[in-house]
Amino acid sequence: MYRLLPPMAPPTRDEMITVALGLVRDRGVAGLSIRRLATELGCPATALYQYVASKDELLTLLWDEA
Repeated sequence: MYRLLPPMAPPTRDEMITVALGLVRDRGVAGLSIRRLATELGCPATALYQYVASKDELLTLLWDEA
């Protein structure tokens, strides 16, 4: 029998930024991807597209926040 897990709340914008900055610090810009960020946050990559449309847009957001 399969057990259904409760739906996860998508990460907040602040959580996404914090984890993304950590990935850039640890792996460099080349080591950051939407997919890797989603894995680190424990969510599907599609959950992040409510905040950014691409890696370039994510990098712009990180630059603006730094």
